[in-house]
Amino acid sequence: MLTKSFEAVFWFHLSNDLIEADIFLFLQDGSYKVALGSSGNGETITALPNEMEAVVPRKSDKIKIMGGALRGATGKLIGVDGTDGIVKVDDTLDVKILDLVILAKLAQP
Repeated sequence: MLTKSFEAVFWFHLSNDLIEADIFLFLQDGSYKVALGSSGNGETITALPNEMEAVVPRKSDKIKIMGGALRGATGKLIGVDGTDGIVKVDDTLDVKILDLVILAKLAQP
């Protein structure tokens, strides 16, 4: 049985519709196990990276850093300046300015 440890909220393209989904498992072949639905309690499917796009976080959202040197770290988006996000990183409490394209809204189980 799979244990759901939610990673980030993504939009999943399914038959040209956008469906909110929570990634909860990264697979070795590069695909993801996702739980469909805004609360992650929907049907569980396997999806490819090109079928998904990250939900852009808003100010005060918990986030996951999806690229760069801090990839995998979590934090809080404390501000937005154009295309940059101002993030307070959870582990170090450092404040970092990061490109919004590498940030995803963190799923809240």
